[in-house]
Amino acid sequence: MIPTALSAHEYGWVKVADCDSCNEEGYSADHPHHGALAPLEKRAGESRHPDEASDTLGLHLGHDRKPTGHWYVGQVWLEEPEAFLRVMPKVGASIFQMYLACLGDSQVCPHLHQMIKFYWEQKPIPVDDQTFCSDITPLLIARYLRVLFELCRCHLRVGFHSVEANLLGKVRGRPVIMTQLRQNVARGRLDRIVCRFQIPSLDTPVNQILKAALEQSLKYLRHYSIMESPLCHWASFSYAALSGVSLKRITSQDFKGLHYAGFLKPYREVHQWARLILQLLGYDPLEALSDHKSPALPPFAIDMNELFERYCEVLLRRNHHYKVWAGYRDHNLEVKFQVHPDFLVADGQNRWIIDSKYKENWSWDREDHRADVYQVVAYSRHKGVLRQLDCLMEHTQESRTTLVILYPVTSSSSNPERELDLTGAADGNVLDVFEVKIVKRGIDLPTSRQ
Repeated sequence: MIPTALSAHEYGWVKVADCDSCNEEGYSADHPHHGALAPLEKRAGESRHPDEASDTLGLHLGHDRKPTGHWYVGQVWLEEPEAFLRVMPKVGASIFQMYLACLGDSQVCPHLHQMIKFYWEQKPIPVDDQTFCSDITPLLIARYLRVLFELCRCHLRVGFHSVEANLLGKVRGRPVIMTQLRQNVARGRLDRIVCRFQIPSLDTPVNQILKAALEQSLKYLRHYSIMESPLCHWASFSYAALSGVSLKRITSQDFKGLHYAGFLKPYREVHQWARLILQLLGYDPLEALSDHKSPALPPFAIDMNELFERYCEVLLRRNHHYKVWAGYRDHNLEVKFQVHPDFLVADGQNRWIIDSKYKENWSWDREDHRADVYQVVAYSRHKGVLRQLDCLMEHTQESRTTLVILYPVTSSSSNPERELDLTGAADGNVLDVFEVKIVKRGIDLPTSRQ
């Protein structure tokens, strides 16, 4: 049976993909698509907090009791194999460019595994939406090239295969007696001996998988003229490292029987991403890419809130005047009443407590956003936060702490900001009703390619 596709944008109402009237007509029992919406309403009515429901992309019932998306992007099964939910990124913002900026930062890159989750054990979902595919494919390629680059730098494994050679004046490996008698002794060539021995080689099945996925990735990047500097660097380094590996068609059988323990442990993650690339772009690197294929991907969820937080961290670290402490998920301050603000920043004279909010049109004038203001004010009075700020300061002189709330904005400019400068604030972006100054700062998100 053909599964029903339910689609949405971040924070948007969910509808049947081929029914534009679903958002307007509601979800009554006499709706023509009510049967398809039944699993949607069932999953949306579950009691879990949407922040923790990555397996349903944060699906929940909104204030109007309609199934609504959250800050997750991806596709998941709602009721396998009858219906799946696909959530698109916000129009205008390029998650690929944000993710690529994070991959290029050596301090941020190790923490990106927290923002994307694949459900490898579940049945793949067809990717028939070209817009969705064009947003996700470059991101997957960028991730593959990065993990492949790390593997080729430190953990590329060589294999061994047996060869038989007629050696002159030396013995290597094991002599092949019968061949030696027939080929050398019978002809009086006593200075030669036939030996069988092993030689190291990169041309192994595990490396051929990597080479095929790399070749398909390069074809895609060249076809769509995606030639960002980090991608070119990772790809060229990996291509040179795998130059001795032959290019051949890969099948799903090539992944079976591989045991990722001990010697091949570093290959586990890289092969998972390589398999995704081959599923999307084709298993035969000797053929041209086809635009008519209907690939399939395992269910996955991208935490856009986490991605925006890491993108803000990249902009902060690019400013070399700042010392940055990042509050990752496992970086809690204090034992009791643990807190982990997103960022603590100091430049020797000033210090900032920063909280990033991935919310569209964020404003402290909105009633549903005021809790964010009280949250960052509470951070400023927490002793653990203040002690960590003191550790960042080079000098012990008294300095005023400024609270900053970062939120996303989409700009028409084709050149997003390269680094984040916290000094100065425009009129209307400062709140002075508390003892500490609070500043709101919009972050221009990179735009999608046209």
